[in-house]
Amino acid sequence: MQYFLSCGLIIMLAATSHALFSKSSRGLVGFASQRPVFRSLLASMTPAQSFSSAPMPSTDLKFSSLRTVNFKAQSDVASFNGDVLIVPLFQDHAKKPVLKLLNGEAFTHPVVADLIADHSFKAEAGAECLVRVYNHDSLNVKYVALVGLGAEPKQDGEVSKNTPSRLASAVVSVAEKTQAKHVGLVVPTGVAQEHVANLMLSVHDALYKDERFRLPSKKPENNKPPGGPLATVSLFEIDATIAKALPETQRSVEHIVSGVNFAKDLVGAPSNSKTPLAIAQAAKELAASLNLECNVLGLEECQRLNMGGYLGVQQGSKFPPQFVHLVYRPKTPHRDGVTKVALVGKGLTFDSGGYNLKTGPGSSIELMKFDMGGCGAVLGAAKAIGQLQPDHVEVHFISAVCENMVSAEAVRPGDILVASNGKTIEVLNTDAEGRLTLADALVYAQRLGVDHIVDLATLTGACIVGLGDHVAGLYANNAALRTALESSASRSGDKVWSMPLTESYREWLKSPIADLKNISGGKGGGSITAALFLQEFVEVTGGSNDADNCSPAWAHIDMAGPVWDNAKSRPTGYGVRLLVDYLQHLQKKN
Repeated sequence: MQYFLSCGLIIMLAATSHALFSKSSRGLVGFASQRPVFRSLLASMTPAQSFSSAPMPSTDLKFSSLRTVNFKAQSDVASFNGDVLIVPLFQDHAKKPVLKLLNGEAFTHPVVADLIADHSFKAEAGAECLVRVYNHDSLNVKYVALVGLGAEPKQDGEVSKNTPSRLASAVVSVAEKTQAKHVGLVVPTGVAQEHVANLMLSVHDALYKDERFRLPSKKPENNKPPGGPLATVSLFEIDATIAKALPETQRSVEHIVSGVNFAKDLVGAPSNSKTPLAIAQAAKELAASLNLECNVLGLEECQRLNMGGYLGVQQGSKFPPQFVHLVYRPKTPHRDGVTKVALVGKGLTFDSGGYNLKTGPGSSIELMKFDMGGCGAVLGAAKAIGQLQPDHVEVHFISAVCENMVSAEAVRPGDILVASNGKTIEVLNTDAEGRLTLADALVYAQRLGVDHIVDLATLTGACIVGLGDHVAGLYANNAALRTALESSASRSGDKVWSMPLTESYREWLKSPIADLKNISGGKGGGSITAALFLQEFVEVTGGSNDADNCSPAWAHIDMAGPVWDNAKSRPTGYGVRLLVDYLQHLQKKN
C-alpha cells in the first residue's frame, strides 16, 4: 500500500510541476495554498520552516566584533575581590617552589595545602584542579584553581615559551567552567614583558569564536561564548616595571588582536563570501578607516603591467583580478629616516588546483579557502600597524587576489606564461599556481624601491611534510633579515624554521622551451624549489645572496602548515603577530 501511495504522490507532483515552477506560476507557496493537502502542511509549519520571510544567515563577507578583556596589575591577593584565583604550578613545585605566594596566605586553605603537600595534583601541562572556597578569612574568592604548566624551567628565572599560551588556556577554561567575570592569576616568577604581552594575546586568541554563518542555537548553553562572562584578569606577582607599562601593553595588544582576528575572519570565511571583489572591498574599507593609501588594480591595469603569471592563474575564474596595494606612511617620520618594507601575501581565495584538480584523500580541496592565508596575514598586519602607527617604517601591503578554477578559459598544463619581468614560465602543473601570482607581486614590490620584501604564502605541502602543522619554513637572501624574522618568531610565538636556498636545486627549474618551469619534476625538496622559483623574481643588487648588503633584502615564509588549526578546525591568524613584531623591532634606517 505504501508503495502505491508513494507512486501516486510522485505522479501528482509530476503532473503539477510545470504549474509549480513555470515563470507564469503564482509560485510554490501561492499554488500550494489553493490545495487542501498543501494548505494543512503550510499551516503546521513553524515560521522558521515556512517558505517565506524567516531571517536566514547571510554568506556576505562580514567581520567579528572584537571582544576585549581588561588586564590590571595587583600586588595583594588578600585584597582581591573576584570570582576565582588561578595558581599555576610546575611539576617540580614540591622540590623547589617557583611562586612567591606558594607558602603564603593563599594556601592556608586546608584543601589547597593538602593538594600541594601530598602531590595529589601532578601539575602536568594543561591539568586543572578546581577547589570551592567556603568562608575563608584570607581569600575573598569563590574558587581557587590549580593549573599545571608541565616541566620546571631548566634555569632559574627562565619561563618556557609555551607558558603564556598555557596560562591563557587556563584562564579561559577556568572562567568558562566557573562562569567567572573577574579572574586573578598568580604569574610565575621570571616572566618578562614579552611574556605578559603574549599571555594577553593568547587570552584573546582563546576567546575567538566564529559565529558569523550560523543561526543562534535554541539551547542557550550552546550560545555561551568561550570564557563565559570573563571581563577582567588581575595579575599578581609581576615586576613593578611590567606593571607600570601594563596599560600601554594592553593598548598595543588590542591593536594587534584586532589584526589577528581580521586575518582569522578572512581566512575562515567560505570562498563564496570572500570573492576577489569582496576582499578588495574589505581592503578599501580597512584603508579608509585607518587613513591608509589604497590602490586596487583591475584587469586592464594588470595587463598594462604585463602580469602574465598572475593573470594566467586568474583567467579561469568568473571574477576579475583584484591586485590590492595598501600603504602606511608615518605622519611624522623618525628623524633618522624610515625603512621601506613590502609585505606580500598570496591571495588565492579558492584553489581548485585548476586542470590538475585536487582529488583524492589528502588533497584538502574543501579547505582551500585558507589558500589566501598570506593575504590574510598581510591585511591583518595592515590593520594593526595602521593603529600602532610606528614612525620608523613605511609599509606596503600587497596581494594579487584571485581564484584558481577550472573553465574553458583556464590555463592548461603545458602553457607558457610571461611574467612582468619578462621571464617565461612553462606551466607543468596548474596546482603550483601560488608562485605564479607571487612572481608578479614580487616584481611589483621591488619596483616600489623598498629596502625589504617579505612574502608569506600557503605555498607547498612539502613544507608541511618537513616541518609539520605548527612551523613555517623561512627562506631569505639576507642573513640580517633572516635573524630579525627568527627573533620575531621567538617573541611572537609564530614559529619559523630557517631553510636553505640550495643553489644546485635551481637546475631542476630549468625548462627546455622556456626560462623556467613552475615545478621541479618530483625530485623532492618541493618547498626549497618553490622558494628558488620566487627568488627568480627578486633582482638583487649591491651584494651576493645571503649577504648583509644585498638589496632588496628578501624573505619567503611558507606558512602552509600553521595557517590552520586542524584540531579545532579553524584559522590561526598566523603571521600577523610575526609581521607586527618584525616591523616594530626593525632598526631605524640611518
